[in-house]
Amino acid sequence: MLVPLFREAVIGRHLLRRLCHLSYPRDRLEVLLVVEEDDKITQEAIRLADLPEWFRVVEVPGCGALKTKPRAMNYALSFCRGDIIGVWDAEDAPEPHQLHRVAHHFASSPPEVVCLQGVLDFYNCDHNWISRCFTLEYAGWFRVMMQGLARLRLVLPLGGTTMFIRRTALEQLGAWDAHNVTEDADLGVRIARRGLRTEMVAVTTFEEANSRIIPWVKQRSRWLKGFM
Repeated sequence: MLVPLFREAVIGRHLLRRLCHLSYPRDRLEVLLVVEEDDKITQEAIRLADLPEWFRVVEVPGCGALKTKPRAMNYALSFCRGDIIGVWDAEDAPEPHQLHRVAHHFASSPPEVVCLQGVLDFYNCDHNWISRCFTLEYAGWFRVMMQGLARLRLVLPLGGTTMFIRRTALEQLGAWDAHNVTEDADLGVRIARRGLRTEMVAVTTFEEANSRIIPWVKQRSRWLKGFM
């Protein structure tokens, strides 16, 4: 599991507690915390955290002005030992049984199913009216639209978290596009173009809904740019 981090000052208090609730066997799981080499805030937070042995830290070397999530994940991919690569974000709270269901789904699927997308929901839906609107939007997108696209075997624009892909397929596809601001949706399109399939998996990850206007505008502008 790749967990890209950037300027996360409270990594120990939140992320570690949530991920330690996972029920998947520790000897079959590794979590890579991916951090930029000049991100001193996150590095200090990791240094102060008591990381379990199934956690590893990957520092991404600088490369000019390009500091994107897909570039960091491409670099960290070389350090992964698993056959299945997944992504979580720093604020994510996956269900404890999530990885069991993912592994079972892959094991019972035909070879052309190379990617799985889980459902995203929010744990702060009651914070304000913006977070409540986002909760309704995500319910319609992940529980209706994405389910319908998957059943019709159409292109699934992947989410940036709670997606899981066979490592062999990811490497054959050239991994993520480091210059794309919606590298997740882009990967979903490239999977379909190769005649491979993405399916929805019955797992849920809870994350923090954006509850402020300015960050919301920036977030959606980035998403719309990437989709275009």
